[in-house]
This record gives sequence, structure tokens and C-alpha cells, in this order.
Amino acid sequence: MFDGKNLDEWGSQKPKEWEATDGPATDWKLLPDGCVEAVPGAGSIITKQKFSDFKLHLEFCTLGPVNSGVYLQTRYEVGLKESYGQTEGSPCGAPGNFSGPSRPVIPNAAAPPLQWQTLDIEFRAPRFDEGGKDKQSNARVTTALNGIELYKDFEVTEIKGAAKRLGEVAAAPLMLQEHGSPIQFRNIWIVDRGGHEQ
Repeated sequence: MFDGKNLDEWGSQKPKEWEATDGPATDWKLLPDGCVEAVPGAGSIITKQKFSDFKLHLEFCTLGPVNSGVYLQTRYEVGLKESYGQTEGSPCGAPGNFSGPSRPVIPNAAAPPLQWQTLDIEFRAPRFDEGGKDKQSNARVTTALNGIELYKDFEVTEIKGAAKRLGEVAAAPLMLQEHGSPIQFRNIWIVDRGGHEQ
């Protein structure tokens, strides 16, 4: 999805329409070392493809205090923040806006600022009946930060915040959030384990 050369697989997220693109993702900064930087005020970016079940790998680098996230299907936020040495609050990689039957105890696996970190996520989309209306089973998320598993097969029973208004669907884009502070990404790939749509 991003090999350091271009953002052809991405588009700028249309304001207030999280699943729609608003032109190419030209406001994010491509850097000579093969990474892309979220520019404060530029808005988030989303993939042009919609995904159902997938495995995601990406690398990121925090440049200072940041409150960003990777939104699976533009709905389920895995939070990205500087939490190195933090003893309270949600650590980097924790569910940002979704919850389940119980809240997992998540280790703080964050590396110091200005170091590249790896995030690996396995996502299983919610299942619906043949008509696509009635949900048959909940989404499930497994997340590892820097090789340390944070939570496994976590069942999503509730979405909170702005994403809640979207409801849940079988397939939707991936979103990288710009939230007022710069953060860098590189080496982003997805193994598609379900259907996807253009």
C-alpha cells in the first residue's frame, strides 16, 4: 500500500465523509528516505480499496507528542501515541474508540520517540446476513506492537466517538489519521484475506 515512492493507493479523506476520497493524497509529505509524513492540518488519508478481512503491517515514527491512529475500515481505531515510559493511561496500540466484553490489560510496548516502530494487526470484519443488514457476528482484532502482542482476537462489541455514526459494514477503506501533530509512516502492506472492492 506504500513502498516509499508514491501514495497512488491512497486519497485524501473527504471532510465529514470518512469513506470517500477528496482527490489524491498530495498534502502529506513524501520524504527522500522512503517515508511519508502527516502534515498538521492536511487531513487524514484513506485507501482507495475497501477491505474485509486482512493482515496489516506498517512502521511508524512519532516526532513528539501525538494523538494519531490507524482506523480499520475507517471505524475501529488502533491508537498511535507516544507512551514510552508511561505508567498510566492507554499505551500506544490500545483500542482508541472501540470496546468489547472486557477491557484487556495491555502492555506498554512503545519505543522512545524518533525511533521506528512496527505495528501488526489482524482484522476479521463483522459478518452479516445475505441481505447485508443484520449482523451475525462481531469484528475481531489482534494487535502487536514492536513484536509484542497487545491483545488477541479481541471482540468488538461497541464503537465510540465520531466513527459510531458510520455503523458497521462488511468492507471499507483503511484510514491513517492526521490529528494535528506530525507522524511518519513507511513500509505499509496488507494481506487481503477476504473480499475487497474498488
